[in-house]
Amino acid sequence: MEYSSPKVQEEIENLILRIENSTFVGGFSDSWLRSFLGYIDRNKDYLDLDVSTEEKFVKILKEV
Repeated sequence: MEYSSPKVQEEIENLILRIENSTFVGGFSDSWLRSFLGYIDRNKDYLDLDVSTEEKFVKILKEV
């Protein structure tokens, strides 16, 4: 799975939202991808966090 792809990220987020909204789940989940992308978004103006390719995505993920 190519996690660096915005389309894949969106599909995963949609799946997580469906699970969270399920009556069988307590409405809360913890997603490493959601946390990582949040970190990237919060720090994009301060750090060089280019995750536009799979190679760069994995490199930054390992460093963070």
